[in-house]
Amino acid sequence: MTNINNIEDWNKLLSIAQNDDNIIQYEVGCLYDNGLTVNDQIIVKEDKKEAFNWFLLSHENGNIDATIRTADFLSEGKYCEKDIELAIKLYEQGIEKGIGNASSNLATIYRDKKDFKKAFELYQSAQKMDDSNSIEVALCYHFGIGTEQNKLIAFDIFLKIVNDISEFSNTEFEIEEANYYLGLYYLEGDIIEKSIEKARYYFERANIDNDHRSANEILLIIGRNE
Repeated sequence: MTNINNIEDWNKLLSIAQNDDNIIQYEVGCLYDNGLTVNDQIIVKEDKKEAFNWFLLSHENGNIDATIRTADFLSEGKYCEKDIELAIKLYEQGIEKGIGNASSNLATIYRDKKDFKKAFELYQSAQKMDDSNSIEVALCYHFGIGTEQNKLIAFDIFLKIVNDISEFSNTEFEIEEANYYLGLYYLEGDIIEKSIEKARYYFERANIDNDHRSANEILLIIGRNE
């Protein structure tokens, strides 16, 4: 991303974007999408509708990242006219380019369509494309949604999520959820040997910020480590 420190930098970026530079157009879209404040001065005021317009322009000029963001807006229909079918086509373009985010976002569309089998397949594709540990795939296996229930596979994915220390690790929320489910597995003792000690360990990791209600309620029953 271009370094923007003041209004002059921003105006210069806009000028370049108007010359059909799809990368800069995408950057402009991102800046409108999130807004930008430097030293308490608003450089770019957040404007989601304007962000969509720039993402669309960048997409039309061949930027695949903008294609996916355009699809995101079209699928939600909050700052543009909703168009699910076009969003699907755009996500499919991203999938053809091997972009995992396109596959996971398309999965949510099929989830909302109640086509859980297709959604699961897309979550799996995203996991393979990104070489990541998908909590969505783990949860599908855990509950048997879109695929045959297999808690052993779910356990393995949850374990990989909590042990991944790479720069591509999961979000804090996903890591806490993975810890919670690992705690449940050890507490229940259905697919692995029951261990209150290990269950407590994972529940405490899930509730490390004291904001995981379910883990906290179980810890009230089994106690915490001193």
